[in-house]
Amino acid sequence: MSEPPPPQPNQQPDQQQDVEMLPAPDAQPQPPSQSQPEQPQSQPDQQPPHSDPTSDPIPSDQLPPSSEPVIPGPRAQRLKQLFQQTTTHTLDKLSPSNFRECFPTIAEKAPGTLDNVHRQMIDRLSTLWNREFERILESRQVIQKLNELEGLIAEAQAGRRRDGGGGERPVPPHTLGAEVVLKAHLRGYLREQETRLGERLQEVRGGNGRLFEEVLAQRREMERLVKGVENMVGDVRGASEVLGGVLAGELEEETRRVDGELARVGGG
Repeated sequence: MSEPPPPQPNQQPDQQQDVEMLPAPDAQPQPPSQSQPEQPQSQPDQQPPHSDPTSDPIPSDQLPPSSEPVIPGPRAQRLKQLFQQTTTHTLDKLSPSNFRECFPTIAEKAPGTLDNVHRQMIDRLSTLWNREFERILESRQVIQKLNELEGLIAEAQAGRRRDGGGGERPVPPHTLGAEVVLKAHLRGYLREQETRLGERLQEVRGGNGRLFEEVLAQRREMERLVKGVENMVGDVRGASEVLGGVLAGELEEETRRVDGELARVGGG
């Protein structure tokens, strides 16, 4: 015989415990009593630290450029004109026919929609490029610097006119020949080598001068020694002449004396 299933009343306490753990359907979450009045007080703390432009001083180098419009000079106008020409030339390459070739299916089924997308994209690109170009001009202060360049050129031309224009007109570098450009690049190196060789030449000349002085001193010493020897030779010769006469007289008397003695000895 099989065992009877466990009695059902044993499961009722567990089910009742599960039911008690679930929240009551009618219970509504009570709003916090202290969070509501504290919320307005915490809002100022959540604001960004630099929301008030007058709270912290801004360095002078970070101040935004002046809002006064700057009138572009000839070079600035030419720069803008060149940018517009380049932009137009670039966008013209994206013609409607070329755009349709990129989307043949849409061009066949909805050509009007594709043309509208093409016009919108061209307008969008042109607007973005112009906006970015103007931003670069403003951030880099290109217009102001080009205007300053115009002023410097005007001052230089005015100074040349005051001087009568007698100065030599500079030759553009791109018109110079290869030999002139090579000499210009080597001038600094050759000048340095020339200076170094000049210093070495001065050192060699100084050494030669010292050697020449030593040779002259030795030559003068040799001449002095030769004169001393010559004087000594003259003294010896003079002494020989004096001694020669004295010795000759003494020898003659000695000879006569010896002859006399020999004669006396022979006579006796």
